[in-house]
Amino acid sequence: IYNPVSESLINEGFMPWLVGAGLAGAVAAVASNLSDDSDHSSDNNEADVNVAKQLVQNAEQLNQKAQDLINNAQNDGLISAQEHKAIQDAVDLANQAEEAAQEAVDALPESSDKNDLQDHLDNLSNLVVPPVNDANGNGVDDAVDAAGSLVTDAENQQQAAEDLLDELQADGLITPEEQAQIQDAIDAAADAKDTAQQAVDALADPEAKNELQDRLDALDPVTVPPVNDANNDGIVDGNNS
Repeated sequence: IYNPVSESLINEGFMPWLVGAGLAGAVAAVASNLSDDSDHSSDNNEADVNVAKQLVQNAEQLNQKAQDLINNAQNDGLISAQEHKAIQDAVDLANQAEEAAQEAVDALPESSDKNDLQDHLDNLSNLVVPPVNDANGNGVDDAVDAAGSLVTDAENQQQAAEDLLDELQADGLITPEEQAQIQDAIDAAADAKDTAQQAVDALADPEAKNELQDRLDALDPVTVPPVNDANNDGIVDGNNS
């Protein structure tokens, strides 16, 4: 499976220390060299420090690579599922590299080199994978998408109430049953508007929030007409003798 992060890391030469047993072998070599102090020569110590330096450098490079990827992905304020996976892969690689480097540094005898390498590791960025907020990859924040759908539903419910009102008032008469139908439609429209309003209020994007708020503000309340044909005889109450 193609992974843009992994391919990028390979292309830039950051992967060799992370492949297969390379990391484990490098760390194991340091630990093995230190297992018997009597046989541990200055040449071996220098080699161990060099291995640890390479691992620390690799950890720094992968950490920066992952942080750059996070920053770039967040430029538009959106994180798609694909971007999330790419970032997670990069962060996992960086964390693996840091762990391997830490093991190698821990295995070194106390020295200024060890302290310096530990400082480098301590200065690595704390990598945080941002959550997905554009799951369908349509370039719109999922929260804005959801709020927009709720506003559209409120508009549709409002239109349905208005249409019902026009239909039932066409003959100039409103029976108790018709009034109840209109009230139910108005209540449904009000509930839909309230739900949409809560979603709009929670939005962080000011432009999208203002646009959706304007649509909600344009929804005028529908008034329930009074009953004027209480006995449902097709004649306005008071006009029948």
